[in-house]
Amino acid sequence: RLTRKGQGKLLEARLPYQNAGVYALSPDSITTNPLHQPRTALDEANVKRIVESFDKNLFQPVEAVEKSPGVFELIHGHHRLEAARRLGLARIPVRVLNVTPEEAIRLAEQANLAGKPLTPMETARLFDRRLRRGQEPVAVVRDLPGAGIRVNQVEDFARLGNLPKVAQDAIDDPVLGKHFTVQHGIRLARAQAKYGMPDAEVQAF
Repeated sequence: RLTRKGQGKLLEARLPYQNAGVYALSPDSITTNPLHQPRTALDEANVKRIVESFDKNLFQPVEAVEKSPGVFELIHGHHRLEAARRLGLARIPVRVLNVTPEEAIRLAEQANLAGKPLTPMETARLFDRRLRRGQEPVAVVRDLPGAGIRVNQVEDFARLGNLPKVAQDAIDDPVLGKHFTVQHGIRLARAQAKYGMPDAEVQAF
């Protein structure tokens, strides 16, 4: 939550034409956290589109939380932040949210699911993080309806993250994924868990 010192810095930087809670901050003051971003890579085409169509009056605020005075952690707006850095912008509009760490993660996950669909492995890593935090599969599906996964599929998807990297890459590959599908990966992950197969054996399977 915002510290008194941090609030002072933000009040000085407040954008006069924006709503309450939106501030003009340096992109360099904003860090990213893998826990807030289930995607493994930015969509380069999306970043280029933002750069090429940039209009300071239409630039939507990114969302972040304050981690320490003057230092913020991004929740939503990774492509906009990257575009701003490429454009060399000194300040960008940032909506600073006053939420708990758990709420920040949930908001980031929901925002990502509202955009471009996650790949199967990005979905797997998202579910795995949820389960490791002690959440039940039914709660995972309830909180992330945009994932399009049924309750009985959650644990199977999460197991995909235990496969060797070569298998994970194959599942997400547009070409290889037609031959080594999610269902192939799930069956292999089940066998890996049941028989304790090392990665070398899994890859040769």
